[in-house]
Formats: sequence, C-alpha cells, structure tokens
Amino acid sequence: TFTVDEGLNIGDYTEYIYLTDDRQLDDRLLLNLHVKATCPWTLDKTGSNRTMSLIGQVYIPAENGALQIDTDSQDMVAAFVGEKCVALAPVRLNQQSQPVTYMTLYGNDSIVGDTLHFQLWHATNGKVYILSASEKITFRANDCYGCEGTPITLTVTDRQVQVLELQPGWNWFSLYLLPTYRTNLTRLFGSSDAWTNGDLIKSPNEQYFAEYRVNSTNFRWFGTLPMIRYQNIFLAKVANPIRVLIEGERLDDKGRTLTLHQGWNVLPYLLTEKQSLTDALADYYEHASEGDLIKSRDAFAVFSGDGKWEGNLTYMQPGQGYMLRRLAAESCPFTYYTYNQLDQGALTGDAPTVGTDKAEALRVSSSHTFPVRSELSVPTVGASPVLVSATTMSLIATIEVDEGLDLCPSSEGLTLAAYIGNTLVGVGYPQQAGTEAQDSLFFLSIADGAEGDLSNGQLSNGQIHFVLLCDGEPVAQGTQTLPYEQDAVVGTLRKPYRITFHSIEDTQDKPYKILENQQIYIIRNENKYNILGIH
Repeated sequence: TFTVDEGLNIGDYTEYIYLTDDRQLDDRLLLNLHVKATCPWTLDKTGSNRTMSLIGQVYIPAENGALQIDTDSQDMVAAFVGEKCVALAPVRLNQQSQPVTYMTLYGNDSIVGDTLHFQLWHATNGKVYILSASEKITFRANDCYGCEGTPITLTVTDRQVQVLELQPGWNWFSLYLLPTYRTNLTRLFGSSDAWTNGDLIKSPNEQYFAEYRVNSTNFRWFGTLPMIRYQNIFLAKVANPIRVLIEGERLDDKGRTLTLHQGWNVLPYLLTEKQSLTDALADYYEHASEGDLIKSRDAFAVFSGDGKWEGNLTYMQPGQGYMLRRLAAESCPFTYYTYNQLDQGALTGDAPTVGTDKAEALRVSSSHTFPVRSELSVPTVGASPVLVSATTMSLIATIEVDEGLDLCPSSEGLTLAAYIGNTLVGVGYPQQAGTEAQDSLFFLSIADGAEGDLSNGQLSNGQIHFVLLCDGEPVAQGTQTLPYEQDAVVGTLRKPYRITFHSIEDTQDKPYKILENQQIYIIRNENKYNILGIH
C-alpha cells in the first residue's frame, strides 16, 4: 500500500520504486502522482431569469514577472455580484487557437446595473487571485462583453483570496494575507448560508470574541473582537462545515516577520504552502532551546537537545493556527521563508539543511482497520481523534505494564487513549524520539473535554484517565489520573511521564488504586471509593 504524506503540496510528483525479485534483480517502477486542488466555487442558478455573456482573456505573471496569457484548461474564472457567484467557466481555445474564457452570467432584475468583479482559481497551485477587468462590467441582460473581436482583458492583481475550511467544533485558524476588510467582520467573513446563529470567533486569551447572529432581515457579528490581524491566531466554533473566502494582499518578508517572547506565543502560519516543521521554523533554529514546544489544535512537537523537533506535529499548513512556548528569556525575531528562498540560501549560520524534507513525498506503509468494543469511544488505530476543544494540554508519556501482560505483536498496533469520563480527548502512538529516550514515547494533545461555549473562559476541570489498546481492543487500564490544565506540558523527552497499566480483565475482577488530586481512591467494578469505603 502506498500512503501519500499528508504534508504534500498541490502539484505533480515523480518517484521511482525499485522492486527486487528472488534472484536479487531490480525492476524499476515509475510512479506518477498528481495532487489536485478543489475549486472553491459552485454556481447556483436558482432564481435566475436573465443572462448575459462575456468573452475574456486571462493574464497571469510569468516567472520573469512579465504578463502572459493563461493557457491552463483546468483554471476556472468566476464572476460575482457582491458575494454571489453568477458565472463559472474554464479557460479554453477558440477557433483561432487563442486561450479565452466564454462566460454565461446568470441573474435577475434585482442585479441589473450592478458591477461585476472577477476571480481566477489557478489549478496548478489551488490559489485564488483577484482579477482586474480592462473596463467596468455591469450586469445587462442579453448583452455581450468582448464579443466584437477584442476579448475583455482579465489581469491577475496583487490581491488573493485565502480559502478557510472550518469543521464543526473548535478550529484554530490564521491568515497568510493582509485582510482587506479586517475591521469589518461581517464583510470579512461574508454571509455564507452555512454560518449558524451562535457560531463564535474569539482570541486565544478569550479577552475578545464575536458571535454570529441572524434574524429574518439581516445578519451581523456582535461582540468585543475589534478586528482580525494576520499576526494573531483565532479560534472559531461552528456548528456546520464552512468554507470562508478571505480577500487580502500578499505579504512580503517584512510582513512575514514576527517577534517571539518568553512563554506562550500565538503563531500564525504566514506561508501559502505546507512546509515540514524543520523547514517552516528554519529561521528559529538558532534561537530555539531544548524544551521549546510548538502545538496545533491536535498535535505538538518539542525541540530536543540534539537540535530536532520531536513529536507528532511534523508539518505546518496554511490556514491553521499554532502556539509556541519559548523558554529563553530574551525575545527574538522570526521570519517565514518560502521553499524558493530556502533553496537560494536565505539562511546562513548553523541552521540545518533545509528544503530537503519536501523531497520525501511518498512513504510505503501498511494501513490498518480494526474492530472495537468498549463503552468508551475507541479510536481506530492510525487515525487521530476529532478534538473539538478550544484549548489543549500536551503530554509526553511512556508506559509500564504488568509483568505477563501480552501486548501487540507489533508496536504499530499499540494506542494510548486519554479520556475525561467516557469522552475521548486524545490519542498517541509509539514513536522513537532521537537518542534521548530509551523507550518509545507517546505524544498526546489532550482536549479540555468541555463542549459548551467557552467565551466566558470556563474550562472543564475533569480528571484524565488512560486506556491502552492493542489493534483497537482495550487491554489495560492506567492506574493514575491527571487533572486537565490549559497549556500545561507534562513530561519531557528526557523524563517522560510514566503511566503504569493493569490488565482490564484484572481490574474488572480485582480492586486497584489510583491517585487523584493527591488523594488515594479504590476502583472496583468501575466504581470509585475513598479510603473509608465511601462511594
């Protein structure tokens, strides 16, 4: 089975796979991989009883900076009135073999005379660009622009559109553009029908928030959040999947430079492509200290003593928000560099060789799907849980099991699951983390377990308990619990938090002790008793 690395960017890739037969002869297999993007628009003709036409020619920048005609037949051009998409058409060749776009625009009497604006979805990189038309285009029923010999020129501008994909529950997001409407949240986030009354956007420190409210006549964002700054990250709690289109200007090197301070820092990702963690944080390498930690909503990595990022966070992704804990007392500047800049030697000094991780596009592994049985929500091996938390804590753990307890024949089938009550709040899988740890380590991003509105700063204070699974089956119960603490880091690469486990069969038949809030409790048949025997 070939598994494509989830950090692979959009584009075409070629790899050679060598197969060795029983005579030790190699047979070379050519593997071509095309990673596609999805066009973010759909055309809804509902309520349209008028049409008009347009013939256009799209110009995009070439590598030397000059403009050239767009010839990619997979590119799509969209026309809008306000936020409504009224036309969607590809680039194609006309009878004179010229690349043009033929657009039929749909509307009704209510938009006659309204100004149209245009955007380009570039299939090669999946990005959306704002187009400038060579003349003002308004909706005029039965009219045709560019039909008298000279097509309308549609030219790519310095402005882009960032596509945010928000999933139900809590999302950590950031922008890589300077947003055009950053002080007008209603204009910035649009009037998507997917927004639901009560959807929430807030700053990580919970000082500012905005709530979406809609009635029969209008919609608005209400609250104390004054603006969206690209230098910050934000938390969004939504009821339904939402695709948000954010218009803004591209950032230069100065715009992609941040200052990091001691303690926790919000860390937006300011590049337009995925990068491995090593490459994305290359400029921070000389400023990093052992124990520095970066985390996303559901993964994290720690900077080790031998200068590597160890953990289950392996790459950074556009649109995602991160937090970085810096241990050193002094502040430092940090700049994101593109792959092109890294390849051209943008960094000097003792930084590691960068840009090489992007070549590791494919890896060969086996896929697993295992049956589960438990009252608990048991994770499928190899898949992360769906964490819907606004905050997390980080755990670096190792395990110790009863003598004679049979575990999985292969460590690939082993899973460490964390629960608050019966709610799954984190999972981890065994990893070898450099030379500092003798045992396999488990890296868990643990959610707070609270599913309510966190705009008032209230968090769940539940106790975290642990279950060990083998091939998806619960086999052992942890003997200790941890209290949830926002942004806490428990365990290190050198001294991981050790969790001891008893067989689940044993714990069902025999009582055992746990330590919770500095108190000893007895667990018998899933009931908890204090030392006086009170349930």
